Parts: sequence; structure tokens; C-alpha cells
Amino acid sequence: MSIKNFKFAFNNSLNIFAQIASSYEHLCFLYSGLYTEFSGRFSYLAFGLKNIVYPTNFDEGNFNQAGDILDRYYGYFSYEMKHQVEKVYTHTVPSICEMPLAAFFQYKNIIIFDHVLNMAEYFGTDDWFYQETQEPLPSPVKTNNLSSNMTKEQYLTNVDLIKTQILNGEVYQANLTRKFYGEFKIFDPASVFITLANISPAPYSAFLKFEDKCLISNSPEQFVKLEQNKCEARPIKGTAKRILDDAVRDEIAKVELKACSKNCSENLMIVDLMRNDFNRSCIAGSVLVPELFECTSYKYYHHLHSTIIGELKKNVSPMNFIQQAFPPGSMTGAPKINAIKICEQLEKIDRGIYGGIIGWYQPQAAFEFSVVIRSLIINRNLFEFQVGGAIVIDSDPILEYEETMIKAKAIATTLGIENLIEKL
Repeated sequence: MSIKNFKFAFNNSLNIFAQIASSYEHLCFLYSGLYTEFSGRFSYLAFGLKNIVYPTNFDEGNFNQAGDILDRYYGYFSYEMKHQVEKVYTHTVPSICEMPLAAFFQYKNIIIFDHVLNMAEYFGTDDWFYQETQEPLPSPVKTNNLSSNMTKEQYLTNVDLIKTQILNGEVYQANLTRKFYGEFKIFDPASVFITLANISPAPYSAFLKFEDKCLISNSPEQFVKLEQNKCEARPIKGTAKRILDDAVRDEIAKVELKACSKNCSENLMIVDLMRNDFNRSCIAGSVLVPELFECTSYKYYHHLHSTIIGELKKNVSPMNFIQQAFPPGSMTGAPKINAIKICEQLEKIDRGIYGGIIGWYQPQAAFEFSVVIRSLIINRNLFEFQVGGAIVIDSDPILEYEETMIKAKAIATTLGIENLIEKL
């Protein structure tokens, strides 16, 4: 079947997404809702299922060789794929929203949005035509039965327990997280995604719908990118709440974040960990850190990020590189294996997709994945989301707790549960 191809001008890619989401059961939208100096120009909307694979490992053989743009895969590796990398086995209970370990999809149609030129290009086999409508009104969301794997008091205690492990020399840093879960009474996943994207724009937002399952991510963090054998990662560590009603104080908060020894220490530990991951797959001498402790501002917070680059060895496949860097160091701590073990003992429940990666993959050629954070996982009428932060030796339990609430704000606001989560 021949591939149709045409270009068109657009005003708002979210409107086109809403139109397609109402008509297709399977789709993936990798949405750049915030333009930064390193991301945000392009968004990808793929729809109309052609093929599904459910990998249980990082073998390149799971994926057919790509021939054209419609052969590209879109999907995720959940955090639980860590067992295929580090061989860490603990006794956590299954996540509330049980999802496949990994899932990748090929689609019949794709629209590539250029947010700088406000032009889009369609490739596909369906008789789809451009018809941009007005942005739909948000659908009502009602939830009940909100619970958590950890009370506020337990979280504070667990921060102190990790600090004890640091004093004992077990870890330098551990990324402790807290899961919230409940049940929807009324909801429309596409509407939830649009509301979240408008409330808190992010450069690596994602919406993946398949069967009765849905993954919504509002991530600011790139995991890894590969293009023409050049590797890149931009880990985030270090957060400060924005002061939206006072521009001067907001700028001071940004300066203080960059000057904070605790936040810089958190960031540097993950940079060192990822440099080590890169060195296993990249040509000797090619791994560099061109940006260290750079600050990027988002709707509710400032973040510190750093950049690691390298050149892939000729005998290392793209999928093997992903495996060597997985799971994201910013979601574990350092050293990785010990940090994973400690967090699982304290969290007691699988993270599931949270802390994993989502993006696109062109076999043997290129890919870009983001870290699944600020995310909402939906399975039928059940939902879960998770927030956390890096614990280091000078962490203050109350401040760490407050940081998790900052990170939960956008999703809690979208679901109308801001007051409920503070009571758990």
C-alpha cells in the first residue's frame, strides 16, 4: 500500500491530538510542550495500529529492521526491566496498575509537528485529512479511594533510614519515591493529558494508549538520545520551587539552586554514574560533560540539569547502549545496585512504568527516550502516580517531603486531589 504524504500549517497540535484520540484505540503522542535550548521543536503523533511487540529483554532481535518512517517503533521500557540489567531481585508486591514489562508499537500513520515553523507533515496509509478544531473543553474528572504505599510519617522515617545507610557506606545517594493510587469514577485520558500539558508544559510529555491502558507522562527529563552514532543524556537532579508572584525572588531562587552544594552534589553523583554507563558503550575519550549544573525553568519549579555526550562504539548496538545505561541513574541513586535494593525495601511495591523510559526507536539507527516521571498510569478505571527525590547525607526529611509535593502539584491539580494527597 502506498504511503500518503502532505504538509500543512497548524495552530495547536493538542487540538489535532484530541480529534485523533477520539477516533483511534491505539496511538502515541510524544509532545514537546515547552521549548528549551535543547528540546521542544518537534512532536510526533502516531496512530492506527500496525504491529505490537512486548519485549522481555533488550535484544535487538525484538525489533524488525526499519525501512521507512512508518517502521519506527514507539513505546516504553518499564522500570522493572532493571531485572534484565542489574539482576536485582527483591520482594516487592505488584504495582496497582499492572502493565506489560515493555511494549512497543508500529503505526500506520504519523504526523510530525514543527513548533518553530508551525508546520506539520503527515505520512500514512489511512484516508486521514487535516481538520483542526477548537480546543475541546476539559472533561470532568472524579476519583475515589485514594491511597499511598507510604504515609508522610513513613516517608520522613525512610529518609532518615537512607541517611543511616549512607553513613554506613552502602550508598552515596538513593532516589526514594512514594506512590499514590486510586480509582476513577469519571475520566477521559486524552482530556486529562491536555489539561496536564496546559497546566504544566514540559519538553518530553507523552501519551500512549493501547487496549484499556494508558500512560501519561509530563516529563522534563531526557534519558538518552542517539543520532548518527552520537549519544546524549541530560539527567536532572536539583529542584527549587518557583515564586511566580515575584520575579525578583524567583530569579534569586534560581541563583540559589545553582549555588546550593546539596543540589550540585546530587547532580554530580548522577553525572558520574552516567559517565560510567556511557564509557561502557562509547569510544574511549569521547565521553564529555559540556554542561554541568545548568538551570532550566518550568511552570512550577526550577531544575538543575547536566549534559553527557559520547560516540557509540562500532561493535555496540543501539539497544545494547540503552541496556548499559538502564535504569536511569537519576531514578536510582549511586551505586546503582545498592540504591535499587534499599529503595525497594522501603517502597515495598513495584514502581511499574514509573522511572522507566518512553520514546521512539528506529532499529540499528537512532532513538530518543525520556524518563517516565510526573506520570499518570491508567489501567481500566485504576490509576497511579509516583513522586520522589534524591536523598543524600545532608537531606532534611521535611524539605525532601515538600519537594515531592511540588512535583506532585500538576497531576494533583489535574485530578482535583490536591487536598487529599496532603492528608495521606
